[in-house]
Formats: sequence, C-alpha cells, structure tokens
Amino acid sequence: MKEKIQLESNRGPNPDPQITKTILKFLEEERLSYILEIAGETGSDRVTVLKHLEKLKEKGIVEEERKGNMRLFKLPEKRNQDGDNYAEGNKDR
Repeated sequence: MKEKIQLESNRGPNPDPQITKTILKFLEEERLSYILEIAGETGSDRVTVLKHLEKLKEKGIVEEERKGNMRLFKLPEKRNQDGDNYAEGNKDR
C-alpha cells in the first residue's frame, strides 16, 4: 500500500483543465512562446505553467524548442487526424 501512495504522489495532481485550455489558446495565437510570457497571459505562476506544458509535451500536444537557456513552446505543425482545435477540448490527446 505504501508503494502505491508513493507512486501517486510522484505523479502529482492532474493539471487544471481551464489553465491548459488557456495555454493552448494562447499558443494558437502566438505560435511560439516562452514560459514567462505564457504565465503572464494565463495569470498563473511559471511553475504551474511549466507543469502544464510538460504534461502537454508528454502527450505530444505541444513541442519544445531551446534557444540558449530559453525554453520555447509551440503547437506542432500537424494537427490530429480530424483537424480538431486542441484548445476546444480534444480529449483524445
């Protein structure tokens, strides 16, 4: 039982879907952005935004580019097969 609790705490809570939606809408408009810019737009702190971006990156919904020590995020060029808008709540990804 202790092992299961430890695994759950390492994963952390699921990200707030409203923040995720706001991040995705922002990236659709800006195309390429860095963490502090996204945080300013969403009204969230940079740690929260980074957690959301990492989860989205794991799922292949956003991509990361590095320029020096700056981490930039964008939506991939290819959309899903249906051409759905990610920010509209596509739950398959």
